[in-house]
Amino acid sequence: MAYQTRPVEQARPLEQAPLEFPYIGDVSQYERIDKIGQGTFG
Repeated sequence: MAYQTRPVEQARPLEQAPLEFPYIGDVSQYERIDKIGQGTFG
């Protein structure tokens, strides 16, 4: 099986481009309800 490799510049696009969320006006107006995605597996 052949694996494709990408240069490091293409592998991490989020570090280079600023994140924009056009449909969310001000994030501080929302209340954090719970944390998602960190737990135990197994």
